[in-house]
Amino acid sequence: MESDISYIKRDIEELKSDLKGVRGDIDKIRTTDFRFMFGALITTALGLAGLMARGFHWI
Repeated sequence: MESDISYIKRDIEELKSDLKGVRGDIDKIRTTDFRFMFGALITTALGLAGLMARGFHWI
């Protein structure tokens, strides 16, 4: 019975360490994705502002 519990504890510790690694990977992806989306948002806003300026004959 004790050996069964030790196997379960060991497996839980391995899962915890694996989850920490996955969390780190997700944080890296999330940061990269945020930068990409923020750049796309700024580009879209500037493009729309340019179209509006052209439409109202400001340019």
